[in-house]
Amino acid sequence: MNGSTEVPELERVTFFNGERLTAGDLTEAQRALRELHWLHNRSLHTWGIATGLRVAGRKGDAQVVVSPGHALDSIGRDILFAEPMSQTVPADPGAPGGVPALYFLTISWPDELDLTISETRAGVCTPGGATRVIEAPKVRWLQTPRSGLDVILAQAQVKDCRLAAPLVFEQRRNARTLQPFIASGQTAPEETRWELLRVGTADVGVSTHVDTSHAGFNGTPSYYAQIMGDRVFRSGGEAGDDVVLDGFARVHTARRDGFTLDVWLPQGTFASGARLNQTSHLVEAVSGFGWHVSWVGIEGT
Repeated sequence: MNGSTEVPELERVTFFNGERLTAGDLTEAQRALRELHWLHNRSLHTWGIATGLRVAGRKGDAQVVVSPGHALDSIGRDILFAEPMSQTVPADPGAPGGVPALYFLTISWPDELDLTISETRAGVCTPGGATRVIEAPKVRWLQTPRSGLDVILAQAQVKDCRLAAPLVFEQRRNARTLQPFIASGQTAPEETRWELLRVGTADVGVSTHVDTSHAGFNGTPSYYAQIMGDRVFRSGGEAGDDVVLDGFARVHTARRDGFTLDVWLPQGTFASGARLNQTSHLVEAVSGFGWHVSWVGIEGT
């Protein structure tokens, strides 16, 4: 089988009482079932990662760890392993001029010569042979993966035999019918760090970075965010002396592990009879009101 559209020619093996079975009969029965299963996989699914196979590694690491999981290649073969696996970063110093080398961490179906024999038995009047083999997948770093056969788990920049940057996961491909992955969160008021948002020399609002790494997004999701906290400062004086703090929030610099939220706070007008954002200490004001961020991220839309 060398293409995703090929349909195998299969014979259903049948048995009868008193039949003398040979290894070839049972092997052919198993082969037919496997070929039919692989045809099902490549006809009704796409190739890629079915579950798990997450990769953990940070900038500067000399090793990454792949979690257990299951993938399909373009032939429909099941590629899986049940234990975490460590993989050493390629021994590559990088290109001349200090430019990191680009590698892909991949998983693929093993060649017949790579199968591990786990059990053998002696035959009757024959030398015997293998009765159990382990189809352990090949996990390796490649610079030119074979599309559909080498399933990409992560992309890495390598310099001096270490990760030169955080791993990138945009090349991962989902084998299942894609369903949106949704996660949400909220920053703690006391941990939300606001900074002045400036245009030229003018203070036009406040800004903060929101960490979403705990959500475990594989790619960059669509983020939706809103400001939580009080809005009105009561002066206790005459009407019109109250101050309303409010504005327009905008998500930008979105990544799989976080985003920046700018809040534009226009001045020089009134809201419900109160002055809008009439303060020269925007950061102190929003922090005093306990402003924090509630967010939702949707991946796969």
